[in-house]
Amino acid sequence: MHVSIVGLGPTSAAYVDYCKRLGDRRRFCDETWVINGLGPILDHDLMFHMDDVRIQAIRAEADPGGTIAHLVEWMKTHDKPIVTSIAHPDFPALVEFPLEEVINEFRYGYFNSTAAYAVAYAIHKNRCTRIRSASTATTASIWTSGSTPAASRS
Repeated sequence: MHVSIVGLGPTSAAYVDYCKRLGDRRRFCDETWVINGLGPILDHDLMFHMDDVRIQAIRAEADPGGTIAHLVEWMKTHDKPIVTSIAHPDFPALVEFPLEEVINEFRYGYFNSTAAYAVAYAIHKNRCTRIRSASTATTASIWTSGSTPAASRS
Protein backbone atom coordinates (compact mmCIF):
# COMPACT_ATOMS: atom_id res chain seq x y z
CA MET A 1 0.00 0.00 0.00
CA HIS A 2 1.23 3.50 -0.84
CA VAL A 3 0.20 6.23 1.59
CA SER A 4 1.08 9.87 0.95
CA ILE A 5 1.23 12.09 4.01
CA VAL A 6 0.86 15.67 2.82
CA GLY A 7 1.86 18.52 5.12
CA LEU A 8 1.55 22.26 4.83
CA GLY A 9 4.22 24.07 2.93
CA PRO A 10 5.66 24.33 -0.57
CA THR A 11 6.24 20.62 -1.10
CA SER A 12 2.50 19.98 -1.05
CA ALA A 13 2.52 21.54 -4.52
CA ALA A 14 4.80 18.70 -5.67
CA TYR A 15 2.24 16.16 -4.44
CA VAL A 16 -0.53 17.98 -6.32
CA ASP A 17 1.69 18.09 -9.42
CA TYR A 18 2.33 14.32 -9.30
CA CYS A 19 -1.38 13.62 -8.96
CA LYS A 20 -2.26 16.12 -11.67
CA ARG A 21 0.17 14.52 -14.13
CA LEU A 22 -1.35 11.11 -13.42
CA GLY A 23 -4.91 12.42 -13.62
CA ASP A 24 -6.04 11.20 -10.20
CA ARG A 25 -4.54 10.96 -6.71
CA ARG A 26 -5.42 7.26 -6.58
CA ARG A 27 -3.15 6.63 -9.55
CA PHE A 28 -0.29 7.99 -7.44
CA CYS A 29 -1.12 6.47 -4.06
CA ASP A 30 -3.67 4.23 -2.39
CA GLU A 31 -4.40 6.66 0.44
CA THR A 32 -3.76 10.34 1.05
CA TRP A 33 -3.40 11.61 4.60
CA VAL A 34 -3.36 15.37 5.14
CA ILE A 35 -2.21 17.56 7.98
CA ASN A 36 -4.15 20.42 9.58
CA GLY A 37 -5.34 23.11 7.18
CA LEU A 38 -5.04 20.89 4.12
CA GLY A 39 -8.16 19.03 5.24
CA PRO A 40 -10.64 21.35 3.54
CA ILE A 41 -8.34 21.77 0.53
CA LEU A 42 -7.16 18.33 -0.62
CA ASP A 43 -9.20 15.19 -1.18
CA HIS A 44 -8.01 12.71 1.42
CA ASP A 45 -8.74 9.52 3.33
CA LEU A 46 -7.49 10.63 6.74
CA MET A 47 -6.60 13.95 8.37
CA PHE A 48 -4.26 14.66 11.28
CA HIS A 49 -4.96 17.60 13.57
CA MET A 50 -3.17 17.04 16.86
CA ASP A 51 -4.14 20.37 18.45
CA ASP A 52 -6.95 20.12 21.00
CA VAL A 53 -10.05 21.44 19.21
CA ARG A 54 -11.19 23.18 22.40
CA ILE A 55 -8.07 25.36 22.27
CA GLN A 56 -8.58 25.88 18.54
CA ALA A 57 -12.17 26.99 19.22
CA ILE A 58 -10.86 29.64 21.64
CA ARG A 59 -8.45 30.83 18.96
CA ALA A 60 -11.32 30.86 16.45
CA GLU A 61 -13.40 33.08 18.74
CA ALA A 62 -10.56 35.59 18.83
CA ASP A 63 -10.49 35.75 15.01
CA PRO A 64 -13.90 34.64 13.68
CA GLY A 65 -12.98 35.37 10.06
CA GLY A 66 -9.63 33.59 10.18
CA THR A 67 -8.47 30.26 8.85
CA ILE A 68 -8.62 28.57 12.28
CA ALA A 69 -12.29 29.56 12.63
CA HIS A 70 -13.04 28.14 9.19
CA LEU A 71 -11.15 24.92 9.96
CA VAL A 72 -12.94 24.44 13.29
CA GLU A 73 -16.36 24.83 11.65
CA TRP A 74 -15.37 22.54 8.78
CA MET A 75 -14.18 19.82 11.18
CA LYS A 76 -17.58 19.76 12.92
CA THR A 77 -19.23 18.32 9.80
CA HIS A 78 -16.35 16.49 8.11
CA ASP A 79 -17.24 12.92 7.19
CA LYS A 80 -13.79 11.32 7.21
CA PRO A 81 -11.66 10.42 10.25
CA ILE A 82 -9.58 13.17 11.85
CA VAL A 83 -6.83 11.80 14.09
CA THR A 84 -6.26 14.12 17.04
CA SER A 85 -4.98 14.30 20.59
CA ILE A 86 -8.36 14.50 22.36
CA ALA A 87 -11.75 13.61 20.88
CA HIS A 88 -14.69 15.93 21.49
CA PRO A 89 -18.43 15.15 21.12
CA ASP A 90 -19.10 18.28 19.02
CA PHE A 91 -16.71 16.90 16.40
CA PRO A 92 -17.91 13.38 15.49
CA ALA A 93 -15.07 12.67 13.04
CA LEU A 94 -12.36 13.06 15.70
CA VAL A 95 -10.48 9.86 16.52
CA GLU A 96 -7.96 9.91 19.34
CA PHE A 97 -4.39 9.07 18.43
CA PRO A 98 -3.50 5.78 20.18
CA LEU A 99 -0.60 7.36 22.05
CA GLU A 100 -0.21 4.73 24.76
CA GLU A 101 -0.30 1.90 22.21
CA VAL A 102 2.25 3.60 19.98
CA ILE A 103 4.61 4.39 22.86
CA ASN A 104 4.33 0.81 24.13
CA GLU A 105 4.96 -0.55 20.62
CA PHE A 106 7.95 1.63 19.77
CA ARG A 107 9.28 2.34 23.28
CA TYR A 108 9.74 5.91 22.11
CA GLY A 109 7.43 8.81 22.90
CA TYR A 110 8.96 11.88 21.32
CA PHE A 111 6.75 13.41 18.62
CA ASN A 112 7.81 16.92 17.61
CA SER A 113 5.23 17.58 14.88
CA THR A 114 1.90 16.45 13.51
CA ALA A 115 3.80 14.80 10.66
CA ALA A 116 5.70 12.68 13.20
CA TYR A 117 2.39 11.47 14.63
CA ALA A 118 1.18 10.62 11.11
CA VAL A 119 4.31 8.59 10.34
CA ALA A 120 4.08 6.75 13.67
CA TYR A 121 0.40 6.04 12.98
CA ALA A 122 1.21 4.65 9.53
CA ILE A 123 3.79 2.29 10.99
CA HIS A 124 1.54 1.34 13.92
CA LYS A 125 -1.40 0.55 11.61
CA ASN A 126 0.85 -1.57 9.37
CA ARG A 127 0.40 0.81 6.46
CA CYS A 128 4.16 0.68 5.86
CA THR A 129 7.08 -1.50 6.82
CA ARG A 130 10.17 0.46 5.80
CA ILE A 131 11.27 4.01 5.23
CA ARG A 132 12.56 5.10 1.85
CA SER A 133 12.83 8.24 -0.23
CA ALA A 134 9.61 9.43 -1.87
CA SER A 135 11.43 9.69 -5.18
CA THR A 136 11.82 5.92 -5.15
CA ALA A 137 9.00 4.97 -2.77
CA THR A 138 6.63 2.28 -3.86
CA THR A 139 4.50 2.38 -0.77
CA ALA A 140 4.61 5.68 1.09
CA SER A 141 5.59 9.32 0.71
CA ILE A 142 5.72 12.19 3.15
CA TRP A 143 5.37 15.75 1.92
CA THR A 144 6.22 18.20 4.67
CA SER A 145 6.91 21.90 5.00
CA GLY A 146 10.37 23.02 4.00
CA SER A 147 11.65 19.74 2.65
CA THR A 148 11.78 17.70 -0.46
CA PRO A 149 9.46 14.70 -0.38
CA ALA A 150 10.71 12.57 2.47
CA ALA A 151 9.94 8.97 3.06
CA SER A 152 7.86 6.80 5.26
CA ARG A 153 7.88 3.19 6.17
CA SER A 154 6.13 0.84 3.79
